[in-house]
Amino acid sequence: MPSTRWTDAVYYVIITVSTVGYGDITPTTPTTKWFSLSIVLLGSGAFTVAIGSLIVPAIESRMAAAFGNMTPSELTLLDDHVLILGYSDITDSLLDELDDHVDVVVITDDSDEAADLNDRDVNVLTADPTDEAALRDARIQDARGTVVATRDDAQDVLAILAAKKENPDVRVVAAANEENNVTKLEEVGADEVISPMVIGGRILGKSILDGTSTESFFEDGASGDEASEEQTAATAEGTAGEDGGDEPDS
Repeated sequence: MPSTRWTDAVYYVIITVSTVGYGDITPTTPTTKWFSLSIVLLGSGAFTVAIGSLIVPAIESRMAAAFGNMTPSELTLLDDHVLILGYSDITDSLLDELDDHVDVVVITDDSDEAADLNDRDVNVLTADPTDEAALRDARIQDARGTVVATRDDAQDVLAILAAKKENPDVRVVAAANEENNVTKLEEVGADEVISPMVIGGRILGKSILDGTSTESFFEDGASGDEASEEQTAATAEGTAGEDGGDEPDS
């Protein structure tokens, strides 16, 4: 009978491919053979799904660690954190300052830097810090604030624009690489712009003139007011210099 031969053919093919084996007891009627096949297929499928649910997260975690990246499950847990867009000379000091106070996520497109940060147990996302999709992945909508600190002020501008587009209410603090770009970064949406070179120079000057240790500028209580005064004065001088340069000679 043709139907019986087809049933036998399908039965032995699936039993062979699935490596179940023929066993001591073999179904003899078409009904029992189709029933056996359904058990084999459903059992194999359930086993595959169970193994996948255990192995895939482990592989994902290992690959993320190898490339210096956060896993999707880790990203979903972010809340009230600080995003650092880019990696530059001030990033390590910034991480030291924030480490004990808030969760931090660094977004950088440099895979070597990302891998190094990951080895130091720093949350890192290997992506373009000016990419809006990357900011969404890093949950900028739930972030406490964003620090823009790349090595290029032009890239800083793009990062500020992307951050404000994704979350207009997020506080954005930027580090200007060039003093004359402080005003430009403020104009594109940064809530605060710091010029590390200007502040560093003024602190060095204060230290040599007053004989004060530079560490005293960063002690609790005094550091906030003095650093704020230094930045305000530096920004005011830079802005005055630019305005003065635009005035016509008398």
